[in-house]
Amino acid sequence: MINYFPTIKGKNKERIAAVLQKYAGKSVAKALASQESFIALVNRFRTWRDHSPGRLYTFVAVKPQN
Repeated sequence: MINYFPTIKGKNKERIAAVLQKYAGKSVAKALASQESFIALVNRFRTWRDHSPGRLYTFVAVKPQN
């Protein structure tokens, strides 16, 4: 996906754990953030909630003449 925000999986898990830690405590946050199914659920929720466009890229090229 071109417009997907490029985040490393580990960094994504750290951010989710940091937010959860405020509400559920450190051990619960770490346990939930280590579950791939929970990370997928959080990512789906983020996508559903945030309707802003991704990063926009422009490609410029010159067509070779034969």
